[in-house]
Amino acid sequence: MKTYIKFIFVNILFLLTTFSGFSQFTFGPKIGVNFSNVINESSMKPGFDAGVFLRIGRSFYFQPELDYSFRSSTLSGAIDELQENTRLKNHYFDIPLLLGFKFINNPNFNFRVSIGPRLGILLANNIDVSKSDNPVGTVQIGGRTGIGVDVWRFTFDVNYDFSASKYNSASTSTWWKQNMINIAVGFKILKGH
Repeated sequence: MKTYIKFIFVNILFLLTTFSGFSQFTFGPKIGVNFSNVINESSMKPGFDAGVFLRIGRSFYFQPELDYSFRSSTLSGAIDELQENTRLKNHYFDIPLLLGFKFINNPNFNFRVSIGPRLGILLANNIDVSKSDNPVGTVQIGGRTGIGVDVWRFTFDVNYDFSASKYNSASTSTWWKQNMINIAVGFKILKGH
C-alpha cells in the first residue's frame, strides 16, 4: 500500500513540475453518481462519488483527482458462501491522473476530453476480502476516459472507469472485473482559464 502511495506522489510531483509553466490552475470539489458492475456477473446499481480536482494547463491539461467512491452492484450468480443476488457494497479511495484537451476553450465555456490511469484502494467492503472468491480486490488498477463541459465556475463530466485488475473465483474458474460509469458536477473555487 505504501509503495502505491509513494509512486502516485512522485508522479504527481513530476507532472506538476512539468505543467507548472502553463500557470493555469483550477481547483474545486466535485460530487456525482456512479453505476458499477462486476463484468458478466452483476447488474448495475447506483452509488456516489465525492472528491476534489486540480486542473493545470490551458488547451492541454493535467488533472489529478482524489475521490471517495461508494459502489454498489448485485451479483447474478452464487459465489461459494455468497448467495445469488448478493448486493456488493464497496467503499474506495480513487486517484485518477488524467490528461486532457479542450476543443473549445474560452474563460466561461469549454468542451474537453480526458484519459488517464486510475488507482482504486478498497477502504471497506460488505464481504470477506480474504476469500479467494471475492469479486473485487483491495487494490484496483485501471483507467478513466471521459468528456466534460465547463460553464463559468461549474464543471460537468461523464466518465467511464475500466479495471485492468482481474479477480478469480476458485469455485467456478470465473474472472471478474469491476467497471463503472460516473456522472459528476464540480465547482471551481480557484478558477483558471
